[in-house]
Amino acid sequence: MRHGPRLSRRDLLRGRFLPSAPPAADVAAATGDGVAVVMAWGCLAFRGTICSVCVERCPEDGALRLEAGRPVVAPDRCTGCGDCVDVCPAPSRAVVIRPRRDR
Repeated sequence: MRHGPRLSRRDLLRGRFLPSAPPAADVAAATGDGVAVVMAWGCLAFRGTICSVCVERCPEDGALRLEAGRPVVAPDRCTGCGDCVDVCPAPSRAVVIRPRRDR
């Protein structure tokens, strides 16, 4: 039994299933009022592969660092620019920008 509208593959690829308002994370990244979060389930370094691309490409000194071979974000130094999201080589989105909580 199906629930909701039926979508074709073409509709899915065109993004017609997305809500009209952008997600809060996209707004945070666009305005620079966010902070990077490493999703352990998608990060190659957390899965046993040597990877430090996000740390190497981060423009903010000390915002991303490696601890035990895994990337760790320093929220007080992260500007939420999104460069780490763009360069992440993981097949799934392993780094995301989340809205910053009260400072």
